[in-house]
Amino acid sequence: MVTRSVGTWLSWIAIGALILLCASTLLQRPIIGLADNLDGGRVMEPAGIGFLESPGIFPDSRVPRLYSEKPANLLEHPASSPIMAWLAKQIGFGLETTPDTFDLRQLGVLYGLVATILVVVALRVGVPPLQLFLLVWVISDPAYLLYWNSFYPDAAMVLGTFGIVLWFLAWGDLTGFFELRPPRWILRVGLLLLLFLMVGMARAANLLTPYLIFLIIAFRAFAIPPPQVRGVGSVVALLSVFMLVASLPVIHYLGGTGRSFPITNAYHAMFKGIAEVSSYPEETLRTLNVPEEMWVLRGRPLGKISLRDHPVVDPRGKPMAAISEFSRLQLLGLYLSDPAAIVRGEKKLRGPLALNRPPVPNFELEPGRYFSRWGPMQAIRAALVTHASPIFWLGLAGLSGYLVVRIVQRRVLTRVQMAMAFLISCIATQIPIAVLGEGFFGLALHLNCARLCIDLLLAILTYQLFHAVVLRNFSGRRFHRGAETAVGE
Repeated sequence: MVTRSVGTWLSWIAIGALILLCASTLLQRPIIGLADNLDGGRVMEPAGIGFLESPGIFPDSRVPRLYSEKPANLLEHPASSPIMAWLAKQIGFGLETTPDTFDLRQLGVLYGLVATILVVVALRVGVPPLQLFLLVWVISDPAYLLYWNSFYPDAAMVLGTFGIVLWFLAWGDLTGFFELRPPRWILRVGLLLLLFLMVGMARAANLLTPYLIFLIIAFRAFAIPPPQVRGVGSVVALLSVFMLVASLPVIHYLGGTGRSFPITNAYHAMFKGIAEVSSYPEETLRTLNVPEEMWVLRGRPLGKISLRDHPVVDPRGKPMAAISEFSRLQLLGLYLSDPAAIVRGEKKLRGPLALNRPPVPNFELEPGRYFSRWGPMQAIRAALVTHASPIFWLGLAGLSGYLVVRIVQRRVLTRVQMAMAFLISCIATQIPIAVLGEGFFGLALHLNCARLCIDLLLAILTYQLFHAVVLRNFSGRRFHRGAETAVGE
């Protein structure tokens, strides 16, 4: 017992040190953040934030510290990141700003403060401190942390994904969930709904995430033995609320209020996607009804094509308008009918999946400087994806199969298994959505959620292995007894 107390205190101290390290990274001067590559407007404009001076051009732009404030219009393009930016405007956090200026660090501090609250709650409800330390170590890496000092939508995605994993580790088994008093029940459900809205409404690629959580909880809820549930009505009521909220991101993006770039995305999905890896590119383009005069553009990003040399790419012209109308299901069918294209595509995924740095890191005063602080999970991911790709994919498939078998057999999933099911389902959907959405163009940004989920999954597996091999032998207890402690019960 004394040893466990010492280990717990050491883990608490380590978590506190990581939080202080994150705070110093987000608050220091010159500011470290992510430079705007002309995408920041989708967060800045609805939140009522503008540039004090003309921004530089990607990738040489620096990270400004101060911005101007103007009236917000959150209802025009409602999304989680603009809402967080608007909230950060309301709280100065003691930073030196005037009433009409916004310090970028206000945003970083708000994200960091919410993350710290989630960590403290997780510790209070019994998530093992060592496991929590590994998870905090993952998001403390600048590859994720620096999004909080930026106007990228990924900032909300990082926080929301981290929070959902903590929720599953704290309450994911749903044991006694329906026996709680209404205030506690509402708080737990409300927290999860807010977290998956934060993820689902960050980027269009994340709109399936709430449905994944809904399915995982649905399987788990109906697998609970009858004595632990007041009645089927309670389960149905809970799932109905989740389904309603899960539909909001879909309505947001497919209904027109979400930011989208259909022509650009469709062009890259075709010419930087299937046409680039297909075994029969000309036949593929013909199947997609692409005009022959556009076939020469195969493999070329739209931004590097001169409109004067290739007027066919004019977004106002009929060829580009026709391209934006093709079906992503048709594109999926072309991939599935050409296994060699999938193999070539997997090779193109390795670099972006192994990336261990922010796509556009910059300092406030020194453009182009790179700031890195690799964590062990990021290093393991990079090594697996780059040098042991078959082992990585087979391991992911094997773990997925194990969880699916448990679900099919209606066997109760532990909190850890619920968290792993969420992370694996996110990885399994994020990668194909990114490729079908915009091909292999810009995957360094588009696979950010997949990389984060892989790192968090590795952190959970590392703790489970450590608990099984080291802590079990040290304490002399059987693993199945220790596993209950490992999942915070």
